[in-house]
Amino acid sequence: MLQWSAKAGKDGKDGIFFAIKANGAVDDDNFTMFFDTRKSELLGTPGPYYWVSGNKDKSGTFKVSKGETSKKATGLDCKWKKTEYGAFVELFIPYDLMELTAWPESGDLGFSLWWNHKGSNGVTHLMWSEDGHPWNTRWYGVIRLAKQPDEKMPWMVRIK
Repeated sequence: MLQWSAKAGKDGKDGIFFAIKANGAVDDDNFTMFFDTRKSELLGTPGPYYWVSGNKDKSGTFKVSKGETSKKATGLDCKWKKTEYGAFVELFIPYDLMELTAWPESGDLGFSLWWNHKGSNGVTHLMWSEDGHPWNTRWYGVIRLAKQPDEKMPWMVRIK
């Protein structure tokens, strides 16, 4: 099980902070995060995206790296801490990874999280807002920058 949250950086922290709580035996897990920076009215349609991937290297150190669509990732960072319940992950995704200098003006950021859990029965794919194909912006969810703690968040209804 995963729980996650995101926070927009400010005051010299030009990027997005993520916190992920992963429950269970997650030492061999990995993830990919996808970002769609287009205007709100284009989110949920086919289009370009950016991504980062995180996994442990051969030495057992957890690393995060930018995808091929990103030219820069100044300060990209990830901390993976083993806990009694599984793991706690903190990430910093710089805006320049998405060719931005700040949060999108519309207030909305297309987002998807694809977590691969490696268990005794093989790999289980945990997908936030996906429909089975993680490299397709049609199925990304939305992170909305809230101005007030009680601000209503977006809903998207998909009919197949």
